[in-house]
Amino acid sequence: MYSFEYLTLFEANKSTINVIKKDKDLNFSTIRSSVLFPLEKKKINDIERYNFGVLKNNIQQIKTACENGKDVMYYRDFSNNEKLSKLKGDTLYVVQDDSNNPSLRDLFSKNYPYNYSFISNSTLENYILHSKKEFYYMHFAYSTELWQNQIGVVNSLTGEEIFHNKILTRDLQISERILKNFVSEIEKNKK
Repeated sequence: MYSFEYLTLFEANKSTINVIKKDKDLNFSTIRSSVLFPLEKKKINDIERYNFGVLKNNIQQIKTACENGKDVMYYRDFSNNEKLSKLKGDTLYVVQDDSNNPSLRDLFSKNYPYNYSFISNSTLENYILHSKKEFYYMHFAYSTELWQNQIGVVNSLTGEEIFHNKILTRDLQISERILKNFVSEIEKNKK
């Protein structure tokens, strides 16, 4: 069973602080959520746990959001076409523990015209934690409870997410339609 949880950072307003002081019960309707990240446990070195490299990138995003005074909530899809256009000349690393999955290999070979390479969660974790080389990776989080597949493309050095797509689906993998949409987002910037 694949399921994800959320790493969430909240900012309480004055009325929330008063509720907490009086009642000690947290009323989430009076709390403003500042950061909401999908997290999915992966099997890394025979242990089911979070990918510490992905967590590092999430924490970097939280730091940037706090410094800029902005929320980082992924309740809608977005793409940074200018930064995505870099993928025309760079390799996109696709996080997939089953790199021999023929359907995923076929999907990318038929629909992704740029350089890509499959990478396992353990290798990704090692690269993010120990390498100073910047690269972009695509990772997936899937919830069977919500039938939601979340796809993100992240800068390994800064943690900046430049593409996010949340899809209601029963498919555990990226679909042909979503991959074609992703390629069109890369191509939108003429540079």
